[in-house]
Amino acid sequence: MRPSLATGAGGKHRDALHLYRLDADNQDRLVLCFAPLLSIPIPRELISTMAGLREHLQKLLGAPSPYAVVRRTGTGALHIPVPSAPSGVSPLVHRVRTLACAYLEGDVGRPVFPFCLER
Repeated sequence: MRPSLATGAGGKHRDALHLYRLDADNQDRLVLCFAPLLSIPIPRELISTMAGLREHLQKLLGAPSPYAVVRRTGTGALHIPVPSAPSGVSPLVHRVRTLACAYLEGDVGRPVFPFCLER
């Protein structure tokens, strides 16, 4: 997914945060400049089913992050609040996990674009 698609889905909200923009101050980009990227296993074949995506995310993230859906739009935008990060977990990492889990609300041919609004 291109960042413009995610931005377009929640684009009516200037401060919409999503997997391509994790915080309003762009600290997520700054962190990536100084922190080594995680070694993420990339599947050899395309993930073509929601069950496959769910399985792959579960391997990457462990337990799913709980969230509630505030609003859905016809363009696939999925507004979710991200609860406070558990003790000892980076707020940005917690936001990534929660937003990634919310992608499972979509389906093949009917993607969703989860976003939250910073408090």
